[in-house]
Amino acid sequence: MNFKTMFMISGVVGSLVLGTASAVSAADLEQPVLDADHNWEGLYAGIGVSGQGSGIDFANVGKKGDLDISGKRAGVSGIAGYNYMAGSWLLGIEGSVGSVGFDKTKVVTGLGNVKAKSDWMATMQFRGGYAFDDLLLYGTVGLALQDLEFNSSLGGKYDKTLAGAVVGIGAEYALSDTWAIRAEGLALTFKDDATLNGSKRKFDFADGIVRVGLTHQF
Repeated sequence: MNFKTMFMISGVVGSLVLGTASAVSAADLEQPVLDADHNWEGLYAGIGVSGQGSGIDFANVGKKGDLDISGKRAGVSGIAGYNYMAGSWLLGIEGSVGSVGFDKTKVVTGLGNVKAKSDWMATMQFRGGYAFDDLLLYGTVGLALQDLEFNSSLGGKYDKTLAGAVVGIGAEYALSDTWAIRAEGLALTFKDDATLNGSKRKFDFADGIVRVGLTHQF
């Protein structure tokens, strides 16, 4: 799976998330809503479970755009943030820390047997959205951190915490005054270089994540 395909999938998943959430609240959307009845403002925290796909693409190796190393797995993350409401509009900040469990070994042209591993990831995101009473639709953008380690059987290794970008879209639905469920699609992207087999290699590293979660508002 190449990076273009990964982001196309993230976009399709995000569209399905928003479409499903809109269907759940179709009755609310039949009439224009000027102000949100549910109060989304305040501090919240919760937990999320996700399906994740990660990939590394080394420059000038193999077919352009194809991932040289890729893998899929499940993850668990903690979520916390704060929302500010202006009428039905929402502005907020959110952080998350979670497990990754990416561990893959593959033969890469010119690099020999490459073992890649990532254990954790973290994000700090700004959120902006609009609330239709119990339904909140939002977009998010921010900073992503993720550990990455790999080594080549032909020589050279890499072990670093990468800093990159995260973007995504999602929906939340209030189950009560304090509990809400959510579904979201996120894309994390990173760039760096590593010395392998005696030469410096630029690479892209990316994650596509579909996450569902439960949060409690304080």
